[in-house]
Amino acid sequence: TTHFYKRSETEIKEVKKRHKIYGDYILSVGNIEPRKNQLSLVKAMYDLPDELKEKYTLLFVGAGGWKMEQIQAEIDDAIKSGLKVQILQGRVSDEDLPAIYSGASMMGYVSHYEGFGMPIVEAMACGVPVITSNTSVMPEVAGDAGVLIDPASVDSITEAIKTIDGWSDSERQENITRGIERAAHYNWANSTASLLAAAREVK
Repeated sequence: TTHFYKRSETEIKEVKKRHKIYGDYILSVGNIEPRKNQLSLVKAMYDLPDELKEKYTLLFVGAGGWKMEQIQAEIDDAIKSGLKVQILQGRVSDEDLPAIYSGASMMGYVSHYEGFGMPIVEAMACGVPVITSNTSVMPEVAGDAGVLIDPASVDSITEAIKTIDGWSDSERQENITRGIERAAHYNWANSTASLLAAAREVK
């Protein structure tokens, strides 16, 4: 995780400008496909209070995957209805990704199943609160830094977004500190088990 750490406000601002990212955003990283459950993130945005719908853009970063067309159609409908959703499909370099993580207000990683869940570690290392599923390996990876949700429940995702948005500065900082400490446990160079898990995930 040495590549992933909280980037400076200057770097974040430059990367956001380059990718035309404006204002506060909720980040989702990963291939866009049903297993990743991104549609539930979109549906959760519908249920937010109006001020949070106006405040946050839902930002997807990743490649297209299985049944991408179906998900794209749902996202198009969400945008037409007034929700702020942005997709940077295949357009973010490895060099820019840490700054995009660092600029996020929170990350939603709400898959039904994961072999490991590397974006959880990357987000925590960059000082970003993580919403993730209470299933598979994700609670173990996030530990006490994750805000856990039921991936089958859109309501639980909506409530998690509202919870993180409502944190005081000290509550947010406490969560970020726990996340950074948690991420430090994952050393890709020395952890054979983690590398094998990540390899299984991308097969």
